[in-house]
Amino acid sequence: MPVSPSMPVSPSMPVSPSMPVSPSMPVSPSMPVDTSPSEPLQAEVDATVLALEQGLRQLPLAKAVQGITDWRRRLRETNRDDLAPIADGLAELERHLDTVPLDAGVIGTTLARLGTQTQDVADTAPGMLPGALQRLGSILQHIGHALAGNARRAARRS
Repeated sequence: MPVSPSMPVSPSMPVSPSMPVSPSMPVSPSMPVDTSPSEPLQAEVDATVLALEQGLRQLPLAKAVQGITDWRRRLRETNRDDLAPIADGLAELERHLDTVPLDAGVIGTTLARLGTQTQDVADTAPGMLPGALQRLGSILQHIGHALAGNARRAARRS
């Protein structure tokens, strides 16, 4: 079923006011690894988590796509084989977000898979990133499953 980019899906996780957010930070599912120092990456992951916690309705499609592009580039630059599937998944997500009408089921399935992949490699990240990346992966799974589930229910009604 076609949906709008503002389909209501938001995890009910608390938002920490101490999370740093900057309008210039990319917002997308990602696994930035092997970059030093890890503090700026921690802030970017936290900003991504915060943006996703606020719900897809609050995330402009153009900003999401730009963030996905930025994270995909960063992952490719690591030259890590274990991150290649996530970069490929981000490229797939970009393609789905560029399709009119948007397919919530396909987008949701892709987000859920990216969440699983993020969690699978989180422990290889430096510093405090593993915990933040585990949280990001969990949020992506939650949003992805909710979006895909909403699409299935809507398709059954029509």
